[in-house]
Amino acid sequence: MNTFLVAALLAHIKLTAPESFQVADFTGSPQKLEPCGGEGEATYAVTTVEAGSQLTVSWKETIYHPGHFRLSIAQRADEFSTPEAVLDRGGNNCASAPIESNPAYPTLVDGLFTHTSAGSGEWSTTVTVPDMSCDRCVLQLLQFMSEHAPPCYYYQCAHLKIVPPDSGEELGVHYVGGEPPKGCGCSGGGLPLVALALWLSSRPSRARPRAS
Repeated sequence: MNTFLVAALLAHIKLTAPESFQVADFTGSPQKLEPCGGEGEATYAVTTVEAGSQLTVSWKETIYHPGHFRLSIAQRADEFSTPEAVLDRGGNNCASAPIESNPAYPTLVDGLFTHTSAGSGEWSTTVTVPDMSCDRCVLQLLQFMSEHAPPCYYYQCAHLKIVPPDSGEELGVHYVGGEPPKGCGCSGGGLPLVALALWLSSRPSRARPRAS
């Protein structure tokens, strides 16, 4: 299996901070279904933050695509909505997407890191935590991809507990309702693509995993 084929089978973004509420493989899957990527095994991770504080959000673009990102925080995941992308080539290609120039709840920032060429694959920004209180709000990272066959968006999410400033609660990640699966790689970057390609190509054909 060559590197190009491996890349074609893989996903595109992996949230690294705050920790995702579900286990993602080293490419970020599951991430194709709104609002948070699809069904996955729980990490039980909930990150406690203070309202009005600065929160650093970081992620990896595991497979490059031109496009941009959007960050949102909502009380519930069903409050997120996905913009309707503009398609061309008879509906077979993602061309562009509307961007909120004056973001309103639940969007924090839109049109983030618009890019048309591959960079380091590492992205990070700081957002202001909304002035609200909740035990399990949802942070959503949305990626729009142009020059990509529909679907045009991928999604990653994390659970946040937002508390008032000086509440006395311990800040940071906690595991609520269970323990993270051992070896889940919840916050890790995983194997690089070339290493994966070499590993797959070196295995006997009968042992190669089937793509799903």
